[in-house]
Amino acid sequence: MYPCNYEKMKTGHIFFINFLAMLAGKAPAAEFTQCTVDSTNGIVQLEWSETTATNRDGFGLQKNTDLMTSNWVAAGEVDLWPSSTTNWSAYAEAPQTFYQVRHAERGRLESTTFIGYVSPTNLTSIFRYYGLDTNQVHYPVAMIAVVYETFDHRNLSDLASGLLLVPTKVPGSSFPEPPARVPMISLQHGTLCADQIAPSEGRTTADVNSGMIFATGGYAVSMPDYPGMGNTSPGLHPYLHARSEAVASVDMLRAVLQFMKTAPLPQPNGRLFIAGYSQGGHATLALQRELETFHAKEFPLAASAPMAGPHDLSGTMQPLIFSGQAYNFPAYVPYSILGLNSVYHFGTCDDFFKPPYADSLPSLFDGSHYGSEISAQLPTVPAEILTDAFISNAIGNTNDPFVAALRKNDTYRDWVPTAPTHFYHCASDDIVPYSNSVVAVNAFLNAGASSNLVQLIDPLPSATHTGGFFPSIFACKEWFDTLKEE
Repeated sequence: MYPCNYEKMKTGHIFFINFLAMLAGKAPAAEFTQCTVDSTNGIVQLEWSETTATNRDGFGLQKNTDLMTSNWVAAGEVDLWPSSTTNWSAYAEAPQTFYQVRHAERGRLESTTFIGYVSPTNLTSIFRYYGLDTNQVHYPVAMIAVVYETFDHRNLSDLASGLLLVPTKVPGSSFPEPPARVPMISLQHGTLCADQIAPSEGRTTADVNSGMIFATGGYAVSMPDYPGMGNTSPGLHPYLHARSEAVASVDMLRAVLQFMKTAPLPQPNGRLFIAGYSQGGHATLALQRELETFHAKEFPLAASAPMAGPHDLSGTMQPLIFSGQAYNFPAYVPYSILGLNSVYHFGTCDDFFKPPYADSLPSLFDGSHYGSEISAQLPTVPAEILTDAFISNAIGNTNDPFVAALRKNDTYRDWVPTAPTHFYHCASDDIVPYSNSVVAVNAFLNAGASSNLVQLIDPLPSATHTGGFFPSIFACKEWFDTLKEE
């Protein structure tokens, strides 16, 4: 970290504008090439460069008014970063402002760890357990934990982790060798609170087993943990923060492709699919927006399947927080508040939660507790844990910072899909209401999307949220199978 220049004048006040640049603790750092303040209107103008970086879309400008604290915040809207932008201009907001540039070498492969093979016998048992067609077991699966560099909106780490599942040939197995080239799928997991069941841990969970369904069927499967999940990325997971979900998923794909190039594994055939259920559905639509907006040439998308996702946080999901009605997954409420607050910093636990929850909730979300365990310690009516002031400030107030954060993370706003997109959602979903997908699909159709391109499919109308998981996964795979060849 090192300075550039300072001391500019505006209307009789001295602005000590100190410019700092850093590269995630590494050297050499990004360098400011222009650091000025217009003396007439007090506009700060910054430009920077990082000559050694091979990845140019990982910049994030931050500011601070007091170097005695670590209170670095995004310059401008936090969700504008990471970016390939190397310049910035804004009004100098304080008599003393310090700037620094973060840069993540997004997708840089840090390490891989081979976890093991999953044999056809074990895969058949998994399929039988879930009542799935065991004839869909085609190849053994290799499990590989991946650690990679990414951009963390919480400023806590530049590393994240995930799981790669690849069809493979096991010596002595009677099953056929997988194709030399296979399609890729980025599969985003659902709501998890405990680090020990993040995909990179390789545990037998419904999410990992859904990845097995794709991998044994001939797909290479990239499963990001997301920031704050697993044992690599510390701190609270920024639950339902769409940009974090998307950036981590993009960078996981980059790392996986880098690894596969030199590994004795099937190689990608150029077809990329994305899918996920529950929070994974939200993350999938966020990822699709990210890919189609910023990475269309790098990652041309074959198809997308956001399944049972809370896409309409500010509409459909908001009343579940404040309405005073019972809810089947009470942990969702504090998780969404704390998770989004870790990015947007709109308050403290005492602002949100009544005693004793203001003191007890942070430790419940330390990564060592399961969601069911957290829900068991909460009332079934989520509003009972919230302060009266928090509720009254939020209801009907679109300017409330928490409500604004929910709206920012509605995944259907201000864009239209260009790849085939099937929303899978069961009408009887008791945790993520079906109307989330209805709202998203209608928004896209009203914005000009073709009804042939964007569709809503109910694979089992009577199924609850849990009961709809595998019917949705299998319906999604059947669709992807029709599109997976080059």
